[in-house]
Amino acid sequence: FLELDLHHTIVPAKSSEKCNLDMIPDLKAMDPLKAKTASLFEQKSMKGWWPCYADKDGSRVMAGKVEMTLEVLNEREADERPAGKGRSEPNMNPKLDPPNRPETSFLWFTNPCKTMRFIVWRRFKWVIIGLLLLLILLLFVAVLLYSLPV
Repeated sequence: FLELDLHHTIVPAKSSEKCNLDMIPDLKAMDPLKAKTASLFEQKSMKGWWPCYADKDGSRVMAGKVEMTLEVLNEREADERPAGKGRSEPNMNPKLDPPNRPETSFLWFTNPCKTMRFIVWRRFKWVIIGLLLLLILLLFVAVLLYSLPV
C-alpha cells in the first residue's frame, strides 16, 4: 500500500538501502511535521525510492520498495509531451539512455579467464608478477646447483 499526498509527499530516498518504514510520517513520530516532506507542486519533479507496506496483524511491515519519478506538468507541457496516447515511440518522455551493462559476464564457471583478468589480475597483479620472478630465480639457482661439479 502506497499513499502519496502530493502537497506533503514523503521525500524519497536516494538509494534502496536508505528506503525504510521510518520514512513514513506517522510511523516515524507522533508529529507528522517532524518527518521530511515536500510539495510536488513546488518541486515539479521527484525521483527516488518510496517504501510500500502491508498491514499484518495490526502492524505495518515492509512489503517492498518502489523506484519512480513523479512529475507535474501544466496543460501546455502535457499537450507538448503526451504520455500513454500512442502518438510517438516509447522512450520519448523522459528519454532514457541505454543501460550501462558490463561487456563481460562475471560468472566464473562460464568464463573463468575473464573472471581472473578483471577481478584477480587487477587486484593482485604485482604479487603474481613478483611470485613468478621469484620462481624463475629459484629455478635458475636450482639448475646452477644441480650442474655444479662436486
